[in-house]
Amino acid sequence: MRRQSWFHRPASVVPIVVALIAIAALPTGTLGTGTPTTLAPVADAYVTSAKATKNYGTTVDLRVRDGSTIMRSYLRFDLGTEAVTGATLRLWVTDASVDGGNIYLTDPGWAERTITWASAPAAGTRVGSFGPVSTGTWAEMAIDTTTLSGGVLSLMIQSSSTNRAAYGSRESTTPPQLLVTTGLPATPSPTPTSPPDPNPTPTLTLTPTPTPTPTLTPTLTLTPTPTPTPTPTPTPTPG
Repeated sequence: MRRQSWFHRPASVVPIVVALIAIAALPTGTLGTGTPTTLAPVADAYVTSAKATKNYGTTVDLRVRDGSTIMRSYLRFDLGTEAVTGATLRLWVTDASVDGGNIYLTDPGWAERTITWASAPAAGTRVGSFGPVSTGTWAEMAIDTTTLSGGVLSLMIQSSSTNRAAYGSRESTTPPQLLVTTGLPATPSPTPTSPPDPNPTPTLTLTPTPTPTPTLTPTLTLTPTPTPTPTPTPTPTPG
């Protein structure tokens, strides 16, 4: 019995192969995918009303407290140029409190080594809030990303409790973290275009018939016939 070569497949296989090739050739869009990234702050510090002109930009902790002595903490992150689709602030708790503080946007024009209570920017839009925080754990809070569009993110944390909370600063072994997800919107698939018709139907083009220009017939000019001048008859002279 003759063995069938793989070159001689049944005819029914051909349409399937052609269909697969056609599907593979179809254009596809590029899906926007989020890329999670952990960012460290480029600057952080806390300020206190007890020492309005003292800078705490190099300490190993960030403190928040309300009451007779107020403490506020500041952090700044560089988000880059991509659109931010998700962001979570993570702080390592070194001192527990019933109120970890509210998170606000603030003006980024402060410097880590010079910021003080007297020069610190005020709170802007609130973008998150910590509840109670426990020592030796990460306090996490998702930030409202509708306020974020890349660039510099400057945050201020302020508590409403006299029970102080403290977190590790970027100078500590457990620095703050900002978990961000960035991504671009999906790129739409290009609209397929039909191949040109190999036998196009010719389009009839009408050539306009020129309008003849009328020829002017010259007008006959009549030359007047000269009127003969009468010759006078001589008058006879009497003899």
